[in-house]
Amino acid sequence: PKNLLRPGQFVRVRVTSGQRPDAVLVPQTAIQEILGATSVMIVGPGNKVAQRTVTTGDTYQNLIIVTQGLNGGESVIVQGQQKVRPGITVKPQAAAAGQESGQTNAGQAMSDQAK
Repeated sequence: PKNLLRPGQFVRVRVTSGQRPDAVLVPQTAIQEILGATSVMIVGPGNKVAQRTVTTGDTYQNLIIVTQGLNGGESVIVQGQQKVRPGITVKPQAAAAGQESGQTNAGQAMSDQAK
């Protein structure tokens, strides 16, 4: 009552600590950490897979903010990273809404060689 918080009561608070316009968000499943290096697999020109070293920042829900190494609009492989290697050609597919991040620029790739 009267917007008072009394002993024994709890409240959930959501605080905005800062805003990052044009932040690049990547699903956590797309991030690979090998020997201290953080990287992602992307689909580059000609549908060729490339590995990109990235620097990550904070998290937002199930996404990680990439501060360096990626540009907005690049297609990131979110499934099948074990099947692809840098240099192979893939057939990218947009991730379905609700799957992974739901981002339209996140790609799902299946290797021609893996089929």
